[in-house]
Amino acid sequence: MEPHHCPNCGIPVPLTASEEDSRRRILELEAQVKILTERAFESADKLTTYEHEVHTLKRAAAHSRTSSQTPSHQHTRTPSHPLALALPPTPAQSTTGRPSTPSGPSHSHRPSTPTSRITSFLSMRPRAPPSPPPDVSLLEKERSARLAAEEKLQQVTAELEDLSASLFQSANEMVAEERRMRARVEEKCKMLEEREKGVEAEVWGEEG
Repeated sequence: MEPHHCPNCGIPVPLTASEEDSRRRILELEAQVKILTERAFESADKLTTYEHEVHTLKRAAAHSRTSSQTPSHQHTRTPSHPLALALPPTPAQSTTGRPSTPSGPSHSHRPSTPTSRITSFLSMRPRAPPSPPPDVSLLEKERSARLAAEEKLQQVTAELEDLSASLFQSANEMVAEERRMRARVEEKCKMLEEREKGVEAEVWGEEG
């Protein structure tokens, strides 16, 4: 450990054991502050990575919901023209295409035609199934990532608060210790200056 030098006369002043311990403690605190600062930067980088993952999962979930709802509109359209074209002519029409003349009272009680039966069948057909729900596993993954990001944010916030408190406490201790050391050095410098003046007075007295 190098000794202090007097700010006035530049004379080297050796440190006592307690002063050396204080200086060593200051160096240890500075090293701890550096380590805590690096940890804070690492936590901030991890938080940024989690936020990016959450944003990516949200976009993927929105895209999955959009793609799952689009095919549902395609199943609701059922072509009816091919069935109508495939139907045979009704008995009420002749081969020439002109309607036949009704004969007898049985015309009012005519049985249902194939067209009416097919129309009734189509009306009784079940509707198209609803659109499938969004991917549950993707939503669960998104929710888990969001909870993990929030938990990590709380952890980083607590670490930063502890780091700030530790830094303030260490800074206060370092300032107080530096003031005490400076006061001791100045006191020793004054003692050495007074001793030097006394020696000079004795020398001048002997020469006189």
